[in-house]
Amino acid sequence: MSYLINWPSEQIDPHAQVIDRQFNWYTDVRGFFLEYALFFTIASLSYYPLMCLGVRLMKNRQSFDCKIPLFLWNMFLSIFSTVGAISLSKILYSQLTTLSLVDSICDHKTPYTSESAYFLWLFVISKVFEWVDTIFLILKKKNIRFLHWFHHLVTFLYTWHSSLFSYRVDAIMFFGGFINFFVHGIMYAYYGFAGIGIKFPYSTIITYLQTIQMYVCLIITLTSALKCESAWQENWHGLLFCLVMYGSYAFMFTKLLLSKLKTKIQ
Repeated sequence: MSYLINWPSEQIDPHAQVIDRQFNWYTDVRGFFLEYALFFTIASLSYYPLMCLGVRLMKNRQSFDCKIPLFLWNMFLSIFSTVGAISLSKILYSQLTTLSLVDSICDHKTPYTSESAYFLWLFVISKVFEWVDTIFLILKKKNIRFLHWFHHLVTFLYTWHSSLFSYRVDAIMFFGGFINFFVHGIMYAYYGFAGIGIKFPYSTIITYLQTIQMYVCLIITLTSALKCESAWQENWHGLLFCLVMYGSYAFMFTKLLLSKLKTKIQ
């Protein structure tokens, strides 16, 4: 087995032979992230230091009333996520009704050349815009958990990496993107209404959904590593990244869920 990395600048379009091509991931997305690699690198390296700086600057200041802008932001993300989930569900439904689950996970040519791939690209970009959540926490002087900032930063780094490598070997980002869109559609709507005083019962279900998401995505990633031809050989670094990421998320969200359930019982 070769452990050499096929760098994006050296890659050949794996979908060049697809006749009915509705989206070109190789040029449009891979090309985009190569062109703006410096920007995303600086943004990623700056996220944590700027977060710490923001917390420090707000230490001796009064918190801001962000109720209306936060509501609008949460509802925007909820609507965006819902539309994204619907878009990705179309190609996944088509795949799952014509192929087995394993083949649907391993087939990258069909989803990455479909119209739905455009929304997967927006999904990756949205991981940067979701950092605005952190800005609101800073302005409201709320405690920023390790899980919050770690999850926001690492998720973007993974989706960025996956955009440059995973599209060649499997469709796990489509499955992960759909599940994340679905959960976020519900989650951000709940946060939006809760922020203006409209609270719903059984709020723990949000944490349930987040936790289940991590375990499902962990299983999908393991399926790619074990069943998809050449996936491990060509993208071992991406699969390792994904397994460690979802494994850590599963652990942290499980811990958070158990803590909430324990508090509820008491």
